[in-house]
Amino acid sequence: MLQQTRVLFVSFSLLIILILFWGCDDNPLAPEEEQPKDYAVYAFDSTNYQYFEYHPLTGVLDSFTCDDSPVWGMEASADGKYLFLAAEDYLAKVDLITKSTVATLPYKVDCGIAVSPDNELIALSMGPGFVIARVSDLSIVYENASLDYRIVSFSTDGNRLYGCYDTSNTVAMIDIENSFSITTNELSVGPIRTLKPSIDETKLFLIWRNNKSSNAFTVYDVASDSITFREWLYGGYVDIKVDPDGRYVFYTEAGDYVSIPGSNYFTIYDINRKRIFKISTVGIDDGINPIYMAVYPMCLTPDNKWLVIGESPKGKSFLRFNITIMEIDDFIKGDSTAHLKYFTCQCN
Repeated sequence: MLQQTRVLFVSFSLLIILILFWGCDDNPLAPEEEQPKDYAVYAFDSTNYQYFEYHPLTGVLDSFTCDDSPVWGMEASADGKYLFLAAEDYLAKVDLITKSTVATLPYKVDCGIAVSPDNELIALSMGPGFVIARVSDLSIVYENASLDYRIVSFSTDGNRLYGCYDTSNTVAMIDIENSFSITTNELSVGPIRTLKPSIDETKLFLIWRNNKSSNAFTVYDVASDSITFREWLYGGYVDIKVDPDGRYVFYTEAGDYVSIPGSNYFTIYDINRKRIFKISTVGIDDGINPIYMAVYPMCLTPDNKWLVIGESPKGKSFLRFNITIMEIDDFIKGDSTAHLKYFTCQCN
């Protein structure tokens, strides 16, 4: 009887402790709610020689200056600690805390920059001339003076590097893990203006030039060597991004500087459903007048929540697209003298 009473007492005591424990607001074992990260998107104003730092989560916009400026391109490091600037005749690595240049490479990088998602390597295209260096100290790990890549894009795991030859329909791939061996593939379309591999590398999403005023967005299936989707575009300036989850491809057709004003929308391709839908930019300035903003440069935050897009061709403004609700939910009208270029954000 005493043993039974003791068991009942212990059980009752444990029950009281559990009730008190779980009823406490500061439960140390309760899983912490993950807070969204406030990633930064960077753009360069080539008229006033200043940088803009935009935080999509909070809508905060800041500006800063530093000694070096991009002439040919700009990319953020994958961890968001540095900006790589393709200046007139060299590459500059800028520390985003001190806003100062910490290293340079003596190459005129006028045909493309790409940083690997693991933040290990940076690829530089001089057209001709191609270099792969370490992000940490810019030491060279591969160099080919004759390789004429115009656009470069790393695979998701950072082990392969895709490129195209701006004036042809050839796609090339550098296998970094296999002694930088190169394989090429002649596609049935081209010349190719820009391309991105799918997350699993079974597809290539590319935009190729049909003539001076028209292009085409195309989905190319690698295994079957065939085109599975195509949409004709009418505009001179294009950009393409694949979301980090591998669900969507975003692309723009901004028009040229003279005869083509640019489209009043950007496009989203649903990879699984193989269909597109358009996001209109009409009326975003004041919500009333039927004025639209032609858009061109884009970047995605690595949490796949925000797409930030700049105005084109001589952009003064930019907008924020909320991927969760598929709506434009912020518009920032820039200074009348601004010319915003090279939108970039970290990728991990």
